[in-house]
Amino acid sequence: MRTVEDSNAISDASTTALSDSAYNALPLDEQFTYNMIHAEDYSQMCDGLPVHDDEAGRIYGLTTDFFGEYSWSQRQIDFFKDNRDSVHLLMKRVIDQQGSVGMNFLYIIAKYNAVDLIPSLIDVYRKDNSNHYILTVLMLLMKANNYSDFVQSTSYKKLYSSDDSHNYTAFLTYNKANEDLIIRRATNFYNSRKQSSNH
Repeated sequence: MRTVEDSNAISDASTTALSDSAYNALPLDEQFTYNMIHAEDYSQMCDGLPVHDDEAGRIYGLTTDFFGEYSWSQRQIDFFKDNRDSVHLLMKRVIDQQGSVGMNFLYIIAKYNAVDLIPSLIDVYRKDNSNHYILTVLMLLMKANNYSDFVQSTSYKKLYSSDDSHNYTAFLTYNKANEDLIIRRATNFYNSRKQSSNH
């Protein structure tokens, strides 16, 4: 292991990372596991992001910041980009086996546009609807792909039409109607993509 010191940080912050040779020697599934649980870069934030209050009663437009002042290094970012299809397959296997999805998975799904995982996300949510960030990611996937039924909606305007600082705290009230609407739109979006890819 190598320790990476951040000389710009005010505190004595450091992260521990595998050497390049050790990292490159890992099989793909072990690199995936390592990257999902261990961010290698540290950057101190002077101003933290606002807290997401009342997560049980709200559906936020953006996911929470799960790594805090840590982030993936460039080689970790490259891993997710270069192995996109394999990463999606690994994530689907884990989600289907565990019947749950963590914030690190949700972040990757949204960031790298893993539209093919929409059915798995919906299946997990239907078994346990306590994690409303699954709904957040469904909306982020529709937003990223400019799905007209969503981007022209009132929900979209409320969540994403303002500046980034507002977007982080913007939310829809959690209720069955909003829940059903998001899932229905995401299902229609996924099916439309699947149908177009078959032609």
